[in-house]
This record gives sequence, C-alpha cells and structure tokens, in this order.
Amino acid sequence: MVQFISRFPVWSIPKIIEFLFKSQYKKELSVNIWGRKFYLKPNKKKLGVDGYIYLYKENYEPDMRGYFDYVDLSNATFLDIGANAGYWTIYASQMKNCNIISFEPHPVTFARLKKNVDSLTNCIAFNIGLSNSKGELNIIEMLDNGSNYLSTNKIGIPVGVTTLDTHFSEHPDLYLRNKIVIKIDVEGAEQFVIEGGSSFIMQRQPYIIVEMIDKHLMRFDSSVEKLDRYIKSFGYKSYIFNEKSKSIFEDNEIIEGNILYLIDK
Repeated sequence: MVQFISRFPVWSIPKIIEFLFKSQYKKELSVNIWGRKFYLKPNKKKLGVDGYIYLYKENYEPDMRGYFDYVDLSNATFLDIGANAGYWTIYASQMKNCNIISFEPHPVTFARLKKNVDSLTNCIAFNIGLSNSKGELNIIEMLDNGSNYLSTNKIGIPVGVTTLDTHFSEHPDLYLRNKIVIKIDVEGAEQFVIEGGSSFIMQRQPYIIVEMIDKHLMRFDSSVEKLDRYIKSFGYKSYIFNEKSKSIFEDNEIIEGNILYLIDK
C-alpha cells in the first residue's frame, strides 16, 4: 500500500485512503462534478477510473478536456462511444446547444450511466456497443470497471453490438447537425468502431478523439500504427495536446494515448 500511494502527490493521499476505505463498506460512491452528483463504483483493491474521478473530479484526463475545448462542443452532436458511467457525457451536456448520444454495452455500467444522466434533456443513451458488424459480442469484466473490454471469445457477458453506420441509418434524426464530435474509448476495439462507421466518417467527416493503447488494440489484431494509418486513410491528420503549453500540435510520431484526428483541409 505504501509503495502504491507513494506514486501520487502528497495532497491526494487522504482522498486515496478515503476512496479505498469507503469502498470496503459502501455499494456506491459519489462526487460532485460540474454541479451534479456523479455516482461511482467502489473498488476495494485499486483506484481504477472511478477512483481517479473521485480524486481529480473535474480535472480528470486534462488532455481530453484540452481536445474538447479546442474543437468546441457548442452546437455539436457529441458521440460518447464507450461512455462508461457518463463522465464526458455530463461534461458535454454543459456546452451550449450540444446534443449527446452515449453508447455503453455493459448492463450494470449502463444502469449507472442512466442514473448519472437521466435528468439531462440533451442526452440519449443506448445500452449497446459499437463494432464492425451487428450482432453479439462478450464483455470481459476486469477489476477496474473502466477496463472492461469486448471480446470475440465465447466467455464473459454477452452484449448486443451494432455499427455506427447502422445506427446512423436507423436514427437519422439524431445526426442532423453538421458538426459531429466522436470520442472513442473502448479498450481495444477502437479499430472495429472506425471500420463499422467508415461510410459515416467519409460522409460526415467528424472530429475524432480516440484512445490508442497497443496492448489493448492487440486484442483485436490491431496496433497504434495500424489504427493511425487506417484513420488517416480517410484524409485525417493526428494531433496531441501539450499540457504544459495547453495547446494542440500536429503529431508527426505515432504515440500511445488520447489522440485528436482532424480532416486535412
């Protein structure tokens, strides 16, 4: 425990101990973010995504915040693909005239997502995953709720999946706006999501923010290099957020992390 805690700044240690302690006896935790109560899953053994949100609140994943500020979610349709409990859905809901479509396939996580966003009038949530074909996949559950991932193996929890192209054709009224911003964080199935939305991407040229981690992408026979090359085949360039300068700059190297893709005009 001491070695684990020593990796964090001194100011955070009381909050880490508080989260792990409360997780021993509470079935649900909550924090206030952006003026709303946000419900989290306790974790008795590690922080995970919920623990980091408990710790950092509105300052969780500053690079994502930098990307959203840069593209400006005002007057946009925001697709939160891999919404988990709805952290970025709630963030987007504050933006002027922003409509949100959230996707979360895990049934328990989706129930928490609904609890967190149900009072929002500009959000619609779907209990389904996005992939490169319509049908059913399985979710492998991990200790960290934010690390659950889709699998083509016949183990885990069966969940329904569809493609972005299919969802667009079945719900055209949700995609009427010219400005589309997509966030994809699906623990390795990111290439499947892009493949399943290839027609939509070519037609609508959305802003794309995608998590790219090699060890996750390998689950689906992909890699950071392969996914980067595939997205750029649609005419995109990649950009990363510099936290020190609080600015976006073109990414000439292939790196892991959250990456912003913009059409090269």
